[in-house]
Amino acid sequence: KQWYQRRVRDSCKTMMQNLPKGFPCTFHRAFDFIHTPENAVQTLKDLGFSRILTTGGGSDVSSSIDTLKELYTAGVTGSVTILPGGGVNESNVICLKEIGFREVHSSCSIYCEDAEYGSLFNKPLPSGQRKTVCPLKVERLCMILQTNE
Repeated sequence: KQWYQRRVRDSCKTMMQNLPKGFPCTFHRAFDFIHTPENAVQTLKDLGFSRILTTGGGSDVSSSIDTLKELYTAGVTGSVTILPGGGVNESNVICLKEIGFREVHSSCSIYCEDAEYGSLFNKPLPSGQRKTVCPLKVERLCMILQTNE
């Protein structure tokens, strides 16, 4: 456990030192494997990360709402944007917005036979279907996040 945390910290420190100052960077979902995420927010900020992409440690954002609330507070305090991602959809984005999140990460994907929207994921599934981005899902999520309710 400590070895892993030290290894992530050392690897990130080396990588961040090689980037131009002020270059915005997002710490991806490896954050979900950190045992004390609330403490890690400040460490990642100190390393130079401006965003942290996370489910909140669960299998998806819906299963980690309480942790995401805590992380949102820690992110605001530490001036880091917590970016909920993993299973974000129209139903749970409303709850995320109520917590205070104004940004989310979502694939907004659908399965289709003929990739009518154009497939961004070129490898077909065993069923022959392809996974592609649905512009209507993108539009709906944006509308929910942009409304002032």
